[in-house]
Amino acid sequence: MELETNYSVADLKILLSNNEIRSEGYLVEEFELNFQENAHSKINIEIKVKKEYKNDWGIYTREDIGNQAENNVSFDVLLKKRKCFSGIVQNIIVMEEDSGDIKIKLEALSKSEKMDRVKRYRVYQNPQIKYIDIIREIAGRYNEEINILGIELENKDTNILSEKIKKGLIIQYYETDWEFLIRIASHLKMAVFSMGAGEISIGFMKGIESIREWNKNNGNIGRGIDKFNNISYYLTSVDFYNLTDNIIENDKKNMGIVTNGYIGYKNGKFYGEYSTKQKDYIYEYIPNENIKGCMIEGNVMSLPIAKNGKIAIMTVDFYSGLQKAASNKSRNIIEIESGGDWFLLNNKEERFNFPYTTPYSKTNTGYFCTPEIMDTVAVNFPTTEESEGYVVWAVNNEGNIRFSNPYVRNYTTKFGNTSEEVCYDFRLNESSYLIECAEDAREIFNNKIIECKNNILVNSKNNITIENANEVLLITKTYDVEVGENYAESVKSKKSCEYGELTEDISKARKVRCEIYDVTTGAYKVKQ
Repeated sequence: MELETNYSVADLKILLSNNEIRSEGYLVEEFELNFQENAHSKINIEIKVKKEYKNDWGIYTREDIGNQAENNVSFDVLLKKRKCFSGIVQNIIVMEEDSGDIKIKLEALSKSEKMDRVKRYRVYQNPQIKYIDIIREIAGRYNEEINILGIELENKDTNILSEKIKKGLIIQYYETDWEFLIRIASHLKMAVFSMGAGEISIGFMKGIESIREWNKNNGNIGRGIDKFNNISYYLTSVDFYNLTDNIIENDKKNMGIVTNGYIGYKNGKFYGEYSTKQKDYIYEYIPNENIKGCMIEGNVMSLPIAKNGKIAIMTVDFYSGLQKAASNKSRNIIEIESGGDWFLLNNKEERFNFPYTTPYSKTNTGYFCTPEIMDTVAVNFPTTEESEGYVVWAVNNEGNIRFSNPYVRNYTTKFGNTSEEVCYDFRLNESSYLIECAEDAREIFNNKIIECKNNILVNSKNNITIENANEVLLITKTYDVEVGENYAESVKSKKSCEYGELTEDISKARKVRCEIYDVTTGAYKVKQ
């Protein structure tokens, strides 16, 4: 192919810690730059530095670099004044030759690597949270070090990042911010791009890509199609293209967005290999593999009644559980951090409703003992979808006698997590049994037998009513009735009384009204 233009070492500019390295002082022996979506851009370069120019690098050993900024030594590369790489030095080997010249082998990753250093735990469970809210929070941790494009757009209603989180729950579980960002971008069918100038782009955002014209004299084109009918172009060229460049042919045909590329150096010239995807390309959904099979402890905040009334649900706070999960991983080399539980948005608290397991069937057999407000419960995540988690049971409730004494059982429900008023209280101890209910308590039996080894006390602050449709039989050795004020009996048919002996002591008067008064007695004595 006939070459019209080409990139050579003369077009290369290197900056180390923002200081330009004089090109006349080094010779490039090897150069490789790799970039693609959902990955850090990576550069490997081997340079021979003349001894009189080695101070330009400000280094001689790897330790010297480490002392400068704790693995934050910046490394930037430009081709024809256009930045193709901006990152952080990862590894460096410095070898001194007999001539006094030095050879440097250097590996650097794009700035996005800073987001890939700390494994985090964070729960986003307010259903009103938007993806852009999460991305802004992530960006805020890196201040001005990393610029995530497109998160300050004024027209939020048309920004796909303004969608609310899927199913009202997302959990960052032992993931770096970089891993997490890639996963949540996939929820929106997009990828993450670590761009040449150091910024990060979420998807093919309008106005971000740079339109570049394809020069057919400087390269070759291949065209492909996958099983989903997605069209891709495969390009080799001595021209230079960046990640997210939009390549247009001379006839204005759109060849797509650069999503994968390699720039190499051979025989004093740079050359590149690239592949593109169309703007409407749909990236595959990435599930949460880390959370599958895991358990997070949480504190019960409320026990709402499901709208359909068919499932048992509760809301849970994960702050302490995430702290515990992070501490269990603290022996790893990589830094671990718990970010807590995000449930408050715009001063309004909302949480995800987790179903919970109960030891009863749908016909209500068995004993229904719900974990109480502020109980510590185990939330199990059996699949890669956070929203499919459920509460297994109460665990690790320190100071709760139920978990240490098999002779004490109780079930108490308060009206709210800040209320001391009890709407239901059931307590069963070794020596006592208590049930307290806010309104009605009803028992229905076919037959009921109550046996008491000692005393029975029935105490009511209002009325006591006993109703029976048939016969009431009372058998006792001694029967005492004490009435504070009035005592009335009403018998619609007949009343019969049999006594061995009857004594009545009436302090005032006794009146008898009847149609017939029939007394049969062997002896009748009246004293006045």
